[in-house]
Amino acid sequence: MGWVSLASAPEERGMAISLRLTGNRVGQFILPVAAGVSAGSMGVSSVFLGLAGLLAAATLVSNRYES
Repeated sequence: MGWVSLASAPEERGMAISLRLTGNRVGQFILPVAAGVSAGSMGVSSVFLGLAGLLAAATLVSNRYES
């Protein structure tokens, strides 16, 4: 949340933090469902490949906003 606070304008901070929390909660619901569907249809290794892709994407995004 500290990063979101620093990245947003003071008058937009409440909205930015609420969007971050909403995205977090949606992800906590969607990712396990998607992993289960993926494992059921394409095998367990597909879950690990998908998570590796998400980790790579998160790395790229975090490096983009590095101070």
